[in-house]
Amino acid sequence: LFRSVTLALAGFLFRNGWTAEAIKTFVAAAASVSMRDEEWRSRQADVESTVTRIVKGLPATGIPRLAALIGDNVVSKLTEWLGIAAVPSGPQYDVKTATWPDPPASDAFHGLAGEVVALIEPHSESDPIALLAQFLVGFGNVIGRSAHILVEADNHFTNLFTVLVGATSKARKGSSLSHIKRILREADTNWADARVMSGLSSGEGLIWAVRDPTYSKDGDKVLDIGVDDKRLLAVESEFAQQLKLMARESNILSTVIRQAWDNGNLRTITKNSPAQATGAHISIIGHITSLELRRYLNETELGNGFGNRFLWLCVKRSKVLPEPGRIDDGDLSQITARLVSTIEWARSVEEVRLRAKPRRLWKEVYSKLSEGTAGLT
Repeated sequence: LFRSVTLALAGFLFRNGWTAEAIKTFVAAAASVSMRDEEWRSRQADVESTVTRIVKGLPATGIPRLAALIGDNVVSKLTEWLGIAAVPSGPQYDVKTATWPDPPASDAFHGLAGEVVALIEPHSESDPIALLAQFLVGFGNVIGRSAHILVEADNHFTNLFTVLVGATSKARKGSSLSHIKRILREADTNWADARVMSGLSSGEGLIWAVRDPTYSKDGDKVLDIGVDDKRLLAVESEFAQQLKLMARESNILSTVIRQAWDNGNLRTITKNSPAQATGAHISIIGHITSLELRRYLNETELGNGFGNRFLWLCVKRSKVLPEPGRIDDGDLSQITARLVSTIEWARSVEEVRLRAKPRRLWKEVYSKLSEGTAGLT
């Protein structure tokens, strides 16, 4: 029984982001209370066996087996005490180490965005996908609430949410963002200085950053002038912190983020937080490691549509550059001038419609993309 419990517990904890050493320490502390030395040392070997199987993509027990052995109530108390989500480890949710996804085709680096990536890439260890995604999110926020695609009765604007998921903390997520922020700052300094922020902690705080004016009851007096510029790019380099905050019972950050993606009209039904925002244009860039993501993105956020509103991208260090190069000032000036011109044009665009060829491609992939699947794909 003790061995079976250890195997299941190890599988559960490892899938929730614990390291093998941390699990060994935990198991040793628990086992040493009731077992002889040689027995709990054997349990440490069981931990290593389970971790190895999961890393290799082989079947390994987890929380369903643990619940069968010690009961649902005990598992519930254990997960509450450890502060982790009881994610089932059956086929639907099993976490396996897959091969790294193939890079996208060169078509993904089309146009000005691709040229920006090509300018930076030789001088950076950043993943080209990290550069591309963050440029597109930043550009979409800079242009504001103008260009959009009509989907049934809803307007979908260019406020995108993406999270870069690195296998480790050394995936060069931060350095990729620094390059993009530099180029976008050259194009719109006011936006870069005033509308790029960090520190999402509550739904009320997010609404306040893009709030509407408030007036006295008779409408004659302005109580608060609000925020004229409804653009906001939230950059969270430790996105695990936001996921942990959203797990708190009274925190409404998840709800407000979903409102921001849906239509930009933000409000809460609370007496003490009367602020609201209409037409907000909020974009989000987050950085997280794969272990943190598996540990803190719980079943609630997967099921309520929060996770579906984000583009989760695998990124890694593309190369080793002991002495990264420097972008030529002349090349930077040229692409900045083109970027400024493109931003001005994009702000004049309203509804965007697909041409014949991309419409055919969309029809080919739509059925598969719209199928419901479990977890993150």
